[in-house]
Amino acid sequence: MKHLFTLLLSLFTLAWAADTSYTATCSRVYDGDTFVASKDNTAEEIKIRLYGIDAPENAQDTALKEADKAARKAKRGIWAASAPVPPWKWRKANKMNH
Repeated sequence: MKHLFTLLLSLFTLAWAADTSYTATCSRVYDGDTFVASKDNTAEEIKIRLYGIDAPENAQDTALKEADKAARKAKRGIWAASAPVPPWKWRKANKMNH
């Protein structure tokens, strides 16, 4: 009975996913990991954010780059460790497996 339920749930999920798929065209890039797409043949737009992308946000200012350089040089924050691991490498090594 458990396997039958799992099978039916899987089939329902596949049917739902197939029913909600569509094609779209990127109409503009919002920032490094987000863009706006227009559904083909419609005026509807959707905002899509990509999971797992390490990109700066629009609100981030280039002063952050200078602050990072200064922190590295002064060995502050995470850069004070004897073997510092940059955040992007730590995230990659510790990402959740989906």
